[in-house]
Amino acid sequence: MPAAAVGLQTPGRDLRRLLERSGARRKLEGAEKLDLLVWLADQVKYCIEERRRMDLEVGDLEQLLRREGIDPGCVAEAVAGGLGVAPQIRDAGSPQGQRWGAKTAVVGLLLLRRREIARLGYDADQARQCKTGDASFEMSLALIPEDQVGRCFAMVPQGAAQDSSSPSGATLPGQVETPRRRPERSATTTVGDGRRPRAADDSARSLREAGNASDDALAMRRARSEVAGGP
Repeated sequence: MPAAAVGLQTPGRDLRRLLERSGARRKLEGAEKLDLLVWLADQVKYCIEERRRMDLEVGDLEQLLRREGIDPGCVAEAVAGGLGVAPQIRDAGSPQGQRWGAKTAVVGLLLLRRREIARLGYDADQARQCKTGDASFEMSLALIPEDQVGRCFAMVPQGAAQDSSSPSGATLPGQVETPRRRPERSATTTVGDGRRPRAADDSARSLREAGNASDDALAMRRARSEVAGGP
């Protein structure tokens, strides 16, 4: 495992956020970073044992571990000494085991906690109990299917993943490429056996109306003339 910088690199506010999303209810006033890390690891173990869903995402643990200098290869190497979980943790398609998963992230979290407890020189008995408890949990974790462990974490919405990976303008499942358009009304009208433009038809109608008006006016003038010339 690569040498880690002295002390936890993750800000305390981020550790508090992870603890809250795990569902833990603790009095955080005066809590130090290691306290938050210990509580977070305990809560994650509890939720997996009880099959409880957290608001915490696997990606949240991945970011925490990478910031603290732990990658999947480090986790696989650390557990390869007799815990019996290395085959389930290491990615079969990658000799370096550089693929994250729910199990890998959980074991990495426990590894980070043990590392920090050892660094700060906690009580030897307490450190030993922590190591023994983690070993027992990791043996049980190896027997739990990966998907069951994953269901204890918040799921990333599939739509968000599609939006981030799909090119702009790409269609989604069930979406048509172009919106359906209502058929436009034809600009022609049928006259007899042929067709002529609607505009021409409108012009003809206007001429007929104008002609009718002229005929009416002429008839009225004739009627007045006859009245004026009468006895």
